[in-house]
Parts: sequence; C-alpha cells; structure tokens
Amino acid sequence: PISREQVQAGARQVAAPVYNRDSIGTGARIRGPAIVVELSSTLYIAPQFTMRADDCGILRLKAAR
Repeated sequence: PISREQVQAGARQVAAPVYNRDSIGTGARIRGPAIVVELSSTLYIAPQFTMRADDCGILRLKAAR
C-alpha cells in the first residue's frame, strides 16, 4: 500500500490500504476494504469483496463467501 485512508465499513471506521493501480500485477488479490487509485479513476473494494487482477490486467471483484 502507498498509504491508508479512513473509510466507513458497515457501522465502523477502518484504515483501508490504498494501492497504486500500476503496482498491481497479474494474479494479485486484495481483500476489502481497500482503495485502488490511478490517474482517471478510483476503485473502492467493499469489505465483502475480494479483487483479483486477471491475466489481461482487468480488475475483477468477487463477493466473499
């Protein structure tokens, strides 16, 4: 993570890690809550989701079980 930011996760405030999109490689997995930033967008990964970078570099969200 490049930093941490306070986010609302359900009924509580937590320090979520912030990642630079360019540093996320193929196969990387990040559990929410987390934030991914890049020049033109910001992705918030909610606590009930996990993000995975696929082989094409697409960030895919999947609900946790």
